[in-house]
Amino acid sequence: MSAVVFQAAGLLLSYPDEELLGRLDLIESAVAETRAAGRFAATFAHLRSLPLMELQSWHVQEFDLSRRHALHLTYWTDGDTRRRGEVLAGIKQIYRDSGCSSISTASCPTTCPWCSSSRRWGTPAAVSAS
Repeated sequence: MSAVVFQAAGLLLSYPDEELLGRLDLIESAVAETRAAGRFAATFAHLRSLPLMELQSWHVQEFDLSRRHALHLTYWTDGDTRRRGEVLAGIKQIYRDSGCSSISTASCPTTCPWCSSSRRWGTPAAVSAS
């Protein structure tokens, strides 16, 4: 899959805001040039079908309150347990070892949207520079 597909997936899975809605046409035109364009159609339609507050409410219900669709990668490996903190510390160390020094404990990115969209930079070191 192309970097465009990963970045688009990351952006479209992130918490909806005015900026995301303002970029839908741009994201859609970028995705249209890939073989995965058809897989995004329902998502674009959904994001255009509701007012922002309803989209935000839907997002929270679907991804934050539903265990079935949790976007935090550590939730899938460790659930909502104490071990998850240990795993987050390990992930933070991996980012640091790769040269990404700007990751703080509070903001260690481990969600599907962040990990997908960060592929456009190629390496964690490039992420800290952006």
